[in-house]
Amino acid sequence: MRSRTRLASIDLSSVFSTQDNAKETERHSLRLRYVRFLQNRRLVRGLGEFQHNLELGLDLRSLAGVGYGGFLVDTNRTSLAVGAGFGLSQEILVDSESGRTSLEGILALDYSFFTYDTPKTDVSVSFIVFPSLSESGRVRLELDSSLRREIVKDFYWSLSVYDSYDSDSSTASGEKNDWGAATSFGWTF
Repeated sequence: MRSRTRLASIDLSSVFSTQDNAKETERHSLRLRYVRFLQNRRLVRGLGEFQHNLELGLDLRSLAGVGYGGFLVDTNRTSLAVGAGFGLSQEILVDSESGRTSLEGILALDYSFFTYDTPKTDVSVSFIVFPSLSESGRVRLELDSSLRREIVKDFYWSLSVYDSYDSDSSTASGEKNDWGAATSFGWTF
């Protein structure tokens, strides 16, 4: 939901696979975002995130963060915003009873491109770097991107690509990266 002075969004995604002769995949993510638009193309944002990711050995990662940034480009078709801030994350690992808490920096880049004419097109990319301030050398990266293109009136084809990277995976599997792609068709009304 966007108005002239604020943006609020909830993004929920789930990916899971239990194929024969393949490693089980399960990834669920809930991201809450609030942005307050200020004068001179500046903004203040709040971020809340909950993740479950078997590939990275996470039973649950909770994150709360705040940041400040601005728009480098903001037109009726294109938006490019950057920002920086701080966050606190709490992780519960799959193979451990204990958890860990980390103070992290947040460096964000959000890009979107959209057309209103037929065929409608939406492109969005969110790239966030989380350098740890409490664990020396640890860096996490989150990339979420999507392309949605109208085929015929209100019938769409979509492609989504995600990547999660953690330089210090403290799990028995030792996986540091989880990425994937999904495609879908949909109808809006």
